[in-house]
Amino acid sequence: MKPVKAAKTSTSKTKRRRLVCNDATQRRGPPPALFISWPRSKVCVAAGAAGVLNGGMSNFAQMLDSLWVVQDLDQQILALKERADKAAKEARHANDRHAKAVAASGAALQNLAAAKAKQSEIEAEIKRLEKRVRQLEGDAAASSVDAVAKHRAQIDELETLGLEQIELVQALEVALVQSKQNAEAEQLKAAHQAEIAAKEADFVAKAMEPLARTMQEVGATIAPEVLTTYQSANGRWPGKALCRVVDSYCEGCRAEINQQHVVRVKARAEIIRCPHCLRIHDAPVSK
Repeated sequence: MKPVKAAKTSTSKTKRRRLVCNDATQRRGPPPALFISWPRSKVCVAAGAAGVLNGGMSNFAQMLDSLWVVQDLDQQILALKERADKAAKEARHANDRHAKAVAASGAALQNLAAAKAKQSEIEAEIKRLEKRVRQLEGDAAASSVDAVAKHRAQIDELETLGLEQIELVQALEVALVQSKQNAEAEQLKAAHQAEIAAKEADFVAKAMEPLARTMQEVGATIAPEVLTTYQSANGRWPGKALCRVVDSYCEGCRAEINQQHVVRVKARAEIIRCPHCLRIHDAPVSK
């Protein structure tokens, strides 16, 4: 009888343990979260999210590999944007040069008009003095003789100024022609650069379409929180969010990294960011 009684006690304890286990499972709810931590912040990725973490550490390493692909795509997109921006910048500079050439042409025209006006004033004054000399020459008074001599001296000075003014006008006429030609040349250059910029923008837009599709496809294989972390680092270091740790140094900022940090990076089981530049550290096999 005693052995049978002991067996019943064992069975009863087993049932109690199962009940406790089931109750704990109900209280615990879904699988625990996987924490992907780095200095200053952390990201909680639900285990099994998007089917990426079901395989454990190996699939997390695959996510890191996918981040390298994303970074390569970002670098290509960045290069295309820089190409379009460069063409647009050159077009703006060409427009600025054209605008300056037009302004210079307008200034040359104003200078010529002012010089011609000055020349006309000199010629008018010479004519007025010559007329006055003719009037005084009919008067035999000594004062009239002195006045004639004075007026003739003034006429000589004005004639000298007049000749200099004529030379200035001629030089300004040449400068005006040159400035107009320069403005026309800059206008053609600006139009050419605008055409190039438009073609570059069209080329870049078409080239970015497949890159964007691939980016979307690869991004779908990465847990959203991990991708958000990458995008944060990429905003700080465009196209250079990921880097290796080489000989205990960050490949990005060249700061020294402690050995514990290096070991965690090589494990490829979590997101590790540089404590100095905040880039994401990784130790990919193929890099």
